Amino acid sequence: MKRRHEVLFEQLNTYRIELLEMVAELAEGEADVIPQGFNNTIRWN
Repeated sequence: MKRRHEVLFEQLNTYRIELLEMVAELAEGEADVIPQGFNNTIRWN
């Protein structure tokens, strides 16, 4: 049986990969938009 932290790290890695895939599909202009209520763009973060 896996330890809880191993399961957590696997889940975090999966979420990271999915997020990077979504961000890779953004157009240049979309990456530079500052959403209302936020101080920075996606590119900044």
